[in-house]
Amino acid sequence: MPRIRRGELDGHHSAPAGRDRVIVIRIDQLRKNFGSFRALDGIDLQVDQGQIFGLLGPNGAGKTTTVKVLSTLIRPDSGDASVAGNSVIADPTAVRRSIGLSGQYAAVDEKLTGYENLLMVARLYGMSRSESRARAHELLREFALVDVRDKRAGAYSGGMRRRLDLASALVFRPPVVILDEPKMLKGDTRCLLSQSTGYALAA
Repeated sequence: MPRIRRGELDGHHSAPAGRDRVIVIRIDQLRKNFGSFRALDGIDLQVDQGQIFGLLGPNGAGKTTTVKVLSTLIRPDSGDASVAGNSVIADPTAVRRSIGLSGQYAAVDEKLTGYENLLMVARLYGMSRSESRARAHELLREFALVDVRDKRAGAYSGGMRRRLDLASALVFRPPVVILDEPKMLKGDTRCLLSQSTGYALAA
């Protein structure tokens, strides 16, 4: 079964010119096994601030495993990775405070409205009520959800749910945004995301 090995990870990225290099994601000799299957085999990777960087590979290559390590959902067997200068091993809490994460499937509370979902996320990140309301309104506009802001998320279409999930990942303006399976995004959502943040790893 294919897996990511050192030197086999295919990254596509764009970065603004004329900017001093600041590394926001660094992966050093990362390895992860699941039983006898080696999902990550000593990969190295650096992503600069301002880049939108994509990991490409076939199913089973280790893209989602890489995302899970970077978002501290799983611990690597060896090697290390850092996000915004924080090690996923030594300081996972700081890593989680530095990232916005959007997984393969939209993670929204279906019983809440779109507006309430964004308010909840903002309050969980410690934003004041007034800041939370202002940020929720801003993101509803950016992601074309104003007309359905008071509709329960469970009644949203798949595209609306995906946009709400992405908006939730951007609530606190994280320095790094990590996306899993961004190929599922439609063109208009990709455009909105690129306008909202310039710091992303897409797998």
